Amino acid sequence: MDLEGHLHFLFITGVSKFSRVSLFSDLNNLTDLSNDPLSSTLLGITQEELESNFMDYLSLMAAKYKFSITDFLVEVKNWYNGYSFDGETSLYNPYSLLLFLHKQRFDNYWFETGTPTFLVETIRNEYVNPKELERIKVDNYFFNSFSLEHLDIIGLLYQTGYLTIKSANFSIAGSSYILGYPNIEVRHSMIYNLTQAYTYKTKSVVSQAMVRMQEGLQEGNIDVFIQQLKVILSDISHHLHPSSRGRRKANKKETEEETLFKMWEGYFQTIIYLVTSYMDMTVQSGVTKHKGRLDLVAESDDFIYLMEFKLDGNSTNAIEQIKNREYAASYQNATKKVFLVGVNFSKEERNVEDWEWEVF
Repeated sequence: MDLEGHLHFLFITGVSKFSRVSLFSDLNNLTDLSNDPLSSTLLGITQEELESNFMDYLSLMAAKYKFSITDFLVEVKNWYNGYSFDGETSLYNPYSLLLFLHKQRFDNYWFETGTPTFLVETIRNEYVNPKELERIKVDNYFFNSFSLEHLDIIGLLYQTGYLTIKSANFSIAGSSYILGYPNIEVRHSMIYNLTQAYTYKTKSVVSQAMVRMQEGLQEGNIDVFIQQLKVILSDISHHLHPSSRGRRKANKKETEEETLFKMWEGYFQTIIYLVTSYMDMTVQSGVTKHKGRLDLVAESDDFIYLMEFKLDGNSTNAIEQIKNREYAASYQNATKKVFLVGVNFSKEERNVEDWEWEVF
């Protein structure tokens, strides 16, 4: 059947958009609505639609969880909202939201549709810093540069929904965007899978260790946290080094050994960051202080942990560095109990060699 002259509108959608393959292809004339304001609410559920159509369900669930409806709506938004196509309007993932309303419990529903094995292994093998995925700056050309021949991990994460537009800035010079995880559901699930990929552990081992580590930090028991960290780091085989494809080149002042040393130090720090980020805690890594950078600050409801890591050093020196550089000065009047934690890793054993802590 000849449709020429009769086809007035064609809408094409899919999981990814890639660069057009031919200079004179008819597809070059398509209007891309991906980031168009006209389609900002086309795919997803707005806050207004949620409250207009599902308030009966939400009220019952708020009572079940013993929340006021106002506080409960904030929690639901934190878990399942956050997707945006323009940096201004945020949407709920319909799949996750409807399953949440049906099952009446907070859970990671979207990740049940598929495990991002390829993505997390690519992040690990290319030595992408997982911390950078929290906040990525791109310009308007980013959305037009996807190519099957040269797959970009950030582009893939955005196209598959693991990253979304968090904010946008429009000016005469052009547009710029901040990308990040859309919500708790995606962030928790991605970090969990990254932890599994970086440690080469099964889900059961990672899950049990994570639970015990979180209990340790919530109770102020650092020894339990470290013992479970050793479980996660155990048996990282010699042939499973961080990939040389992601290894940064040594500069003229560095030997190959020094470069590998720094790479392993960063690898251990990455695992610590992933483990603590997965927990219900406020986590900051590489925190800039007036006399240097503190490796990690983790804060629970009752405790604050200031952590310094060493590779083939000793934990005593790590504690002394925290003191000498006055990393704890800003916590002098904290109402929470502050711990100074020094952890020393062995490059040869690829695990924690010694640790110590004291109360500030």
